[in-house]
Amino acid sequence: ADLANYFPEMAPLQGQCKFRASCSHRQEPECAIRDAVTAGAINRERYASYVKMYDYISGQ
Repeated sequence: ADLANYFPEMAPLQGQCKFRASCSHRQEPECAIRDAVTAGAINRERYASYVKMYDYISGQ
């Protein structure tokens, strides 16, 4: 399962990303989740937690 599924505010936006299932929500263009962070719809601290977990899980 995608890590974003564990963030209720992010889960509904996943299918709206340009790269859909392959979007990591980190650097890809036209990412609905990153756009929502920029627009203030997703809290930046919550997104930072997502990024930290993503990096840990992926070994980055």
